[in-house]
Parts: sequence; structure tokens; C-alpha cells
Amino acid sequence: MVSNKIPISELYKIVKTCSNSEQNDFCAVLVSIEDMELQKSHSGRYLLQIWTKEGLLVYSLTMQSPVHVWNLNANYLTFVKHEKEPKEP
Repeated sequence: MVSNKIPISELYKIVKTCSNSEQNDFCAVLVSIEDMELQKSHSGRYLLQIWTKEGLLVYSLTMQSPVHVWNLNANYLTFVKHEKEPKEP
């Protein structure tokens, strides 16, 4: 068995979370990608992710800038991208 230590905090950093209640089934997390190689492989600097209570990743969006505003209401996440974020085709 091979074991290596992975410095997660040098790769990713949690910027903020969006969860209004422990009763919610989901939690949204904004993560900054700290490692330059990972930024290149993801083609971005931030990840907007949605996780279930059970720890299952159900959605991930790569962005160049952090979200401008967001809100998690029951099972729906609404967010506005930063004005510097490139528009989707």
C-alpha cells in the first residue's frame, strides 16, 4: 500500500459557503483553486460546487471570478456571476 500526504490547503481553499439551514439537503460552496497547474486543467480560478448532506458532489461550475451574489432556497441555488465573468456562448 502506497501512502502520500496531499497538501489540500495548497491546492484548494474554501472561500465561502451558502446554506441557510441545517435542514437543507444541499450546501453550495465557493472554492478558489490555489495551484496554477490545477487552474490550467480546470480552465478557471474558482469552483462553484453543490454538495449533498451525504457528501456527494452533484454540480460543479468553473469560473474565472467568484460569484457576485447567491442564495440557496430549499433545493434551488440562484446566483449571479461577477460582471467580469466571460459570457457563455
